[in-house]
Amino acid sequence: MQNIIKKIAVAASLAGIASVASAATPDLSSYDTPAQATPVTGNTQLYVTIPEVLVLYHWDYAVINLNNNVNRAIVSGSGQKDEEINAGSTEVTGDLDPVSPLATAGNKMNVTLKDSWAVRSITTSGKVGMKVENDNSTLKHRKDEANGGSLTTSEVKLASNATTSTAAEIELPSKWEPTKGDIKFVLDLSNAKKAGVYTSADTFKLTLSSK
Repeated sequence: MQNIIKKIAVAASLAGIASVASAATPDLSSYDTPAQATPVTGNTQLYVTIPEVLVLYHWDYAVINLNNNVNRAIVSGSGQKDEEINAGSTEVTGDLDPVSPLATAGNKMNVTLKDSWAVRSITTSGKVGMKVENDNSTLKHRKDEANGGSLTTSEVKLASNATTSTAAEIELPSKWEPTKGDIKFVLDLSNAKKAGVYTSADTFKLTLSSK
């Protein structure tokens, strides 16, 4: 009797396996094209920290060539190593008589060194100060200091299109785009005694500072 029951159980088990084996294969065609993923986005916020920066460009020297018969002159600057200032010649006029300037004692000439300096700046306040000093205001004859007489510079001021102020010290807006400016002064020829070159070391001192 026991053997009969086992045989029935085995038969039933085999019948179940046969039933599974003979079942139909599922239709997977709908899965052949998977669902598209939704785009994923993210943002990166950029921070740039700029320190205070002061950059000063200037002529290393300026040369004024006075004509001997008219009240005009050519002034030029050179020695500037940065392309922000193009050292070149510019015509200036003064209040000289239309005769040889060295023959008329007491004559003074208003001179402008056009675009002789420029600045780049970034400051916390958004402002910078530009100052000119004229401690070496006496120009001596280059080859005969003892007997050649002298020239003097006075009323030295700065000017720029970035401000309406013209003074020895001016305030400028801080910006990285270069700001150009001029040096203006009065040249006194009254004590000149000999033809030739007159000069002084470091005639004009420029100082750029944050405000």
